[in-house]
Amino acid sequence: MIRVSAFRWVPPFAQGLVRNLRVRWALEEAGLAYEERLIGPEDQKSENAAYRLRCEARPAFQRALAAQMAPFARNAPPGQ
Repeated sequence: MIRVSAFRWVPPFAQGLVRNLRVRWALEEAGLAYEERLIGPEDQKSENAAYRLRCEARPAFQRALAAQMAPFARNAPPGQ
């Protein structure tokens, strides 16, 4: 089963805009079942920061990050 992590609560201005929406949408489009794992501030403590580092070290994350950053670098105003 695919598990999507999502915040238990976000302020009204962020509701409907948090990143897990993209993942949920893609899974819905693909017709893939998933379950949600709701997290809160207590789940984001630094002793958890090693999980984050392992995630960020993954090749797929590095490729996605590079793809996201490339247009910013190409389109930066002069001197930036």
